[in-house]
Amino acid sequence: MAALSVKYQVKDLGHPSQFLGMRIEQSDKGILVSQAAYVGEALHRSAMQPARMQPTPMIPNTRLDEFQDSPPDNEDAEMRRMPYRHVVGSLLYTLKVAWIAAKYLLRYLSGTQTIRLRLAPSSSGIDVVTDADLANNKADRKSVSDCLDYLFAFPVAWSSTKHGVVAQYSTTAELIAANDGLLLAKWIKLVVDEILHQVLPPTKLTLQVDNVPTIHRIKHEGSSGAQKAVDICFRALKDAWKHDDMAIEYIPTEVIPADKLTKSLTSSQLRNKRGSISTRVTIRVVACVGGVEQGN
Repeated sequence: MAALSVKYQVKDLGHPSQFLGMRIEQSDKGILVSQAAYVGEALHRSAMQPARMQPTPMIPNTRLDEFQDSPPDNEDAEMRRMPYRHVVGSLLYTLKVAWIAAKYLLRYLSGTQTIRLRLAPSSSGIDVVTDADLANNKADRKSVSDCLDYLFAFPVAWSSTKHGVVAQYSTTAELIAANDGLLLAKWIKLVVDEILHQVLPPTKLTLQVDNVPTIHRIKHEGSSGAQKAVDICFRALKDAWKHDDMAIEYIPTEVIPADKLTKSLTSSQLRNKRGSISTRVTIRVVACVGGVEQGN
């Protein structure tokens, strides 16, 4: 608030307690964010209170992209009676397997209502963690990009996106994912620098990937060796690195938090990733006091 008041005329209304369905609690240790009311409302609309809790958000070894054909008439009629659109927001599938997956997700959410995200800024700059799952879609073999963007050591934006082109190699898929993360991070940097330019120096941007060949290609001369659409991503990354608009670092695959956005995980893997997603795991020594914790 003090930083904003340097440039803008603002009125301090005190600490918020509710915002867009989120409950906000503030203390000396940081800010706690939870969505118990929002999740409870979703469960109520779907007639799933009480719900049998599940340890993961996705059914293990189930892929919705394998079900591309139209459902049988009897299954289609059954699904029209289900409140599926209320669960996913729009009617993307009318398949029974997708309805089961949606209910499974709600059961997982019912067990996370008291989990809170603790936000406590502990460093400066923007960190982008990206990952790619090569040939993820069995129908067309297009890969999936995921990225987590951190501002001052806690996550502010994340995405999981299917590629528009087919990547033949893991390095190609990682280049596309890295470019997706960089584009979002640049937008965050523009907003932060515009608001805080009189208070803080320009925000530093660091890209973190788990693919050594990708880092090598960005840092050294040469072409991407890929089709035009991918080569554009490659050139954008190389240009950002050469002009010192970003730094780039390696992050081990086993600790990369963005991995949870590309595939279903076991309950133990999910617990580990859920903890690291809000503590900005890197191979550098970072003092970060944010995290995920159980509420009352």
